[in-house]
Amino acid sequence: VKCEVDDSDPLSFEGPDIVSCKGCTIDWKKGKNVTVKTLKKKQKHKSKGTVRFVTKTVQKDSFFNFFSPPSEAAGEQLDEDTQALLAADFEIGHVLKERVVPRAVLYFTGEALQEDEYDEDEEDMDDEEDDDDQNE
Repeated sequence: VKCEVDDSDPLSFEGPDIVSCKGCTIDWKKGKNVTVKTLKKKQKHKSKGTVRFVTKTVQKDSFFNFFSPPSEAAGEQLDEDTQALLAADFEIGHVLKERVVPRAVLYFTGEALQEDEYDEDEEDMDDEEDDDDQNE
């Protein structure tokens, strides 16, 4: 993350820029990788008529793709879509780090979900009180 403000125009700063991302390797057990889909195709030879099966693996959308960001070749700039994807991944990672991980046990036991429901009920009550004040 690069966080430099242009001294000549500090009001144009839109937040930190993502310069590069480094992921990690997940060692999946055989047949358990949810990021790829294995397709088996039946192929028939034109002249001989023999049939064979061809196995092909295709990349699949998954949460775990978060851990293998696109790599940037030396000196090559990423396109806008890839930069937007990396920015979204950064936001997701930040939320996980700041909000989910510190309360992981509470989410596991279900206590955090009960607290979130309570917070929503308070917000609804505040909105109703504001509506009542406006009607009077």
